[in-house]
Amino acid sequence: MVIKGIVLKESLKADSRELLEGFIVDKYPYKIDGITQVEVYILEIPHSLIASTCLRLSHSLLDKGYYAHFIDRKSLWIVFPNCVYTIAKENKQLFSICRKVGNIFEIPDHQMKFEELFINDHPNAQ
Repeated sequence: MVIKGIVLKESLKADSRELLEGFIVDKYPYKIDGITQVEVYILEIPHSLIASTCLRLSHSLLDKGYYAHFIDRKSLWIVFPNCVYTIAKENKQLFSICRKVGNIFEIPDHQMKFEELFINDHPNAQ
């Protein structure tokens, strides 16, 4: 089983992009706030490697403004700089807590609609 995820190229420290090599299955340009151009990496990580990959990725993210996420049918892994949260789909309280953590890293609330990831962004997550 693979876990699908999204990482923005611009969120990575320059010396850490090789961390994702072999996991990137697609990439495309996107305007994150309707203005700022970024490159989105779509990844597929084997379930057996998700914890270690998320932890290594957390040390590779820039200190402010970004997070990455990975998702399957039941869980969401949210990767902030130097920390990782794993949330069961039904645990709505933790989504709110993760938004507060994201605010520490200056991520706007409107970019952290974690509940919607299961419905809108990844409805077919396995």
